[in-house]
Amino acid sequence: ELLIVDEPSFLDDASTKWFVTRTLQASKTDNAIVLLISHKETLLDTLCDTILYINSGNQTLTTYHCGYSIFRSTHAEQVQTATKTIAGTEKKHQSAEKSLKQLQSQLKGRERNLKATTTQNADQRFIKGKNKEAKQKADRSAASKLKQTKKQIQDLEETRKQARTERVKALHIDGIPVDGNVV
Repeated sequence: ELLIVDEPSFLDDASTKWFVTRTLQASKTDNAIVLLISHKETLLDTLCDTILYINSGNQTLTTYHCGYSIFRSTHAEQVQTATKTIAGTEKKHQSAEKSLKQLQSQLKGRERNLKATTTQNADQRFIKGKNKEAKQKADRSAASKLKQTKKQIQDLEETRKQARTERVKALHIDGIPVDGNVV
């Protein structure tokens, strides 16, 4: 048997007692499944030993194998933990964004310096008779610094991408694997 009850708020005290007694009897002796939707916390505490929590925000369905009071405290702790995690991720994301902007600025400066250094070295070679090897060494050093800065920027962009994907989680329903086949 499956008994679905949606918002039994119309029941008076005597009817509520009858409903609780009959529902508990049906679930224990008749092995019936009772799906109760209610805002009455006392009714939920009395009748429920499993809570199905539907979170429309992240589109998840979570099963809690406990009464309503325990569910509320457990869920509140989970929300608090998730809030802290999100805040930490946001802080890391902002820090990565700031570092990325600084590195991009440094990269532009180093590119300008590389051009200036290359031009100066070429001028000095002709003016002071510097040899070709000295110019190439200076160019390689500047190019190496430029390459390192570009690598740091790529790493930070990857971190930013990961931070974005951590915020979006796929719909997960207990008992149903990713391929959609019921276990």
